[in-house]
Amino acid sequence: MDRTPSVGITLVAAAAAVCVVAQGPLRLSRPEKTVVVNWNFAHQGVPKWERGVLLDHGVEDGKIVMIGADGQVKLQATVGPPGAQKVRIADVTQAPGGGFVAAIGVVAETGESRAYLAWLNAAGRTQKLEPLESAAAVGVEFAPDGTLWALVRKHDADDNEIASYEMLEHYSADGNLLDSALPRQSFPLDATYPAWFPCLQVTKDRIGFLSNGTNEWVEVSPLDGKLLGRWGLRAAWGARGMRIDSAAMTPGGDVYLNTSERDPKGVRKTRFSVFRLDRAKNDLIPMDVAPIALDGVQVTILGGDGNRLVATQGFATLEWVMAE
Repeated sequence: MDRTPSVGITLVAAAAAVCVVAQGPLRLSRPEKTVVVNWNFAHQGVPKWERGVLLDHGVEDGKIVMIGADGQVKLQATVGPPGAQKVRIADVTQAPGGGFVAAIGVVAETGESRAYLAWLNAAGRTQKLEPLESAAAVGVEFAPDGTLWALVRKHDADDNEIASYEMLEHYSADGNLLDSALPRQSFPLDATYPAWFPCLQVTKDRIGFLSNGTNEWVEVSPLDGKLLGRWGLRAAWGARGMRIDSAAMTPGGDVYLNTSERDPKGVRKTRFSVFRLDRAKNDLIPMDVAPIALDGVQVTILGGDGNRLVATQGFATLEWVMAE
């Protein structure tokens, strides 16, 4: 499906900066349920809540971990080809009917590097390793219909990013490439890949991901590949050191951005905040997290569970809250 012209034109027209609203902040409710997570997230990727479980992955040990709503580890699996010297996992996602896909990079004993999409069954056993030719996936997410979306970076033989390709690839449930969308040329063509930590999320009517390179949340239609919008922090915020660290989109489409900011007095201290995206007004609405925040502990929204949000304090708890 050739969608490049419409995507590119729409993306340029839709790019917009976000202002912080003057209204009072939304407030998280007191937790309806709190559980302690029986897992140490040190040296791991940032976990994500999807389809009723918390998914985590090791940075360089090829390990995938699934944690249930009771905070207990339900599954640990190791992915990668036999004889691999090192396996880096960029992202992992759970299929609607069970099973997983992981975006991995493998260093062989010879020193050669190769990227794959790894398909695992519900028990965590690898079923298929699909090599990616001159590319690496940095984010993966199953759509509600069981198809898979991958955010990719394509490169030449020297691992330099090429200038012209489509960043989103759409796969069938069994791993066949269906189509692609979102031209790389729509983002600044500098040395930084725009979405090295994407927080890729997919609902029935939108694909969303975090563009760290431009400090934006970006959304594309899964139906026709057209850009739905780009929303980012104002330049003044970036100048004072604020950045979007991670993001979560609920099944209903609400987006929560987790941010950090250096202390304005120059003290080596980071302040963490949570915002909800208001697409219609191009606004970021600040969230009051005081009802669940302990002094000095970071609060992060991980995703949605029905009409509730799943939040965490320092990745040590799971908290079911409402946005009021």
